[in-house]
Amino acid sequence: MITSRPARPGGDLPVRETRGRARRRASLTRSASPTFDRPTTHYDIAPVRDTVRTSPRGKAHSRSQLPAANLQVCAIIQLVYSKFSVANFRAFDDLAVQLSPVTVVSGRNNAGKTALLEAIFLHSSGPVAGTVALTVLQNARGQGPIALNTYESGTVWDSLFHNYNTSSTVKLNGVVNRETVSVELSTIEGSTAAGLAGQSVGAGGQAFSQAIHIRFRRGRSGAEQYTQTATQQTLGQQITGLINVQLGGISLQVQPPAQPFIPAYYLSGRTRASQAELATRYSALRVRGRDQDLLRAIQEIEPRLKALEVLVINGQPLLHADVGGPDLLPFPLFGEGMVAAADFISAIYQTKGGIILIDEVENGIHYTVLENVWWQIKRAAQRTNTQVIASTHSRECLQAARSAFQKEPRMLGLVRLWRDQKDAGRISATKYNADELGDALELNLDIR
Repeated sequence: MITSRPARPGGDLPVRETRGRARRRASLTRSASPTFDRPTTHYDIAPVRDTVRTSPRGKAHSRSQLPAANLQVCAIIQLVYSKFSVANFRAFDDLAVQLSPVTVVSGRNNAGKTALLEAIFLHSSGPVAGTVALTVLQNARGQGPIALNTYESGTVWDSLFHNYNTSSTVKLNGVVNRETVSVELSTIEGSTAAGLAGQSVGAGGQAFSQAIHIRFRRGRSGAEQYTQTATQQTLGQQITGLINVQLGGISLQVQPPAQPFIPAYYLSGRTRASQAELATRYSALRVRGRDQDLLRAIQEIEPRLKALEVLVINGQPLLHADVGGPDLLPFPLFGEGMVAAADFISAIYQTKGGIILIDEVENGIHYTVLENVWWQIKRAAQRTNTQVIASTHSRECLQAARSAFQKEPRMLGLVRLWRDQKDAGRISATKYNADELGDALELNLDIR
């Protein structure tokens, strides 16, 4: 059935649309407040089963019987995370979301966009979440190096807990590659010489030492227990172990030794990858014969670019660009947009079968090339089977994403975070598919 929408002011011709599209449009209009806040949808974290209910009457169909469109999605990209929930973490009391192969996270300032990406990244780190929190996330938030002896009223992990309530447990749960995975962080019970949970101060000027418990469970297997320790090193003191990170005089160690359970990258909106890191990623791509993919992606922003090359300057590998001039030019001279694109695409190709988390994806990129950047992200994700979750508060960025995924709408989803002022500012989430996103943009509703 076809319905007609009245002509727009200014003499535009009536637009004909399907009944389903008209119904979505009416639903969006009725439910939208001035800030487009709608009641949150919560999802239970449960394993994805081999059968999927697709018929209106609830009849179960095997995957081979799914509609062709669904089969196409499976061929486009594997969904690493399909569902995720977080409790007692940073700004979140309790939140659950559904995720798409490429998910854009929007929301106003202080709505929890960055915190959601951090929670997923910590979850992907599994047993070494404590180390990741003090290294990657600490630097991404611009907090600088830590010093244990400055935390005389708590531990270095206290900021991970909701409202700094360390008596609660941080709970991160996700359906990852069709199985339920849980990661829990909690302070160590019992007092020490300083009377602080997880902190000990030795006599005679010994180093500070703090610890946190990490409980990791995957599928139906039993829970694994880990202890993350941070120790302020004294002169000549050294801790050995498989996971032993030296951080400004602080040693981070996990017992028993462990590694992240899936490959993941967290790309901060405040700082992009260092030049040495970009050079390393490009070299790895060139070894595998994928360097041209990165080159073509950057050419969407700088058409003059002809080639990329890694040169060692003062003992440091640096990425250089050939734009047709007499000399190769250092890559940072071309601006933040090119650096950002190189950061995104090279990280995706380095994380095959994993997940990339990009905070404030639009930073440093002119709005006129955002669609091209999204298109390159889509192509890289398809080729590497990598899931992408990116945050933004830019309407232009949302419009560019919708346009870039016009032919693959089932790959794209939007999660909008918002604070419910009627519930003490509790953060809730609303999920939109690509069609609903397009309708909301066309209706000029605020979904940023």
